[in-house]
Amino acid sequence: YWPILFFQTKCGVSAYELGINTIAMNLKNEKSNEETIAKLQRAFPNYSISNPMSEINASVDEVCSYIELALTAFSIIAVVISILILTVCSYLHVLESKKEIGLARCIGLSKKEGKKILYAHSIIMCFISFLMASVELLFLNFFICYVIGNEMGSGFVFTFNPLALVFML
Repeated sequence: YWPILFFQTKCGVSAYELGINTIAMNLKNEKSNEETIAKLQRAFPNYSISNPMSEINASVDEVCSYIELALTAFSIIAVVISILILTVCSYLHVLESKKEIGLARCIGLSKKEGKKILYAHSIIMCFISFLMASVELLFLNFFICYVIGNEMGSGFVFTFNPLALVFML
């Protein structure tokens, strides 16, 4: 009875003048919201039935998609920088390993096998940097969506777009 008491005490409206024509609800199962609202609307045509959290959830999803775009742009920039760093590291590795490569060639290592070692070194460096960047992207995406979802008071649904990993790879 608290809504009736609220309107009586704070607004000065009599309980007999109050008429309920709207039902607001929040369902636990986000997937069946529209279906349940449609069923209730058909069952009770005199009432207006709505889910007030649907608009908030939509706005949180929109904000998270913008943040995801920003993280994707950040990832692309990070990839360009990492390619430059990888090139410099590989060049420095070759310069520092000239004597070792020359010694290996004297032992009997062919040029082809020497190039394979350098390529393997570069691929291992790429793989380690990809793993680190992927973990960072997943963590930031999860954390930012979680914080925004909690601040807005909506149900938190974490989704990840694997397209960002394709860009990084």
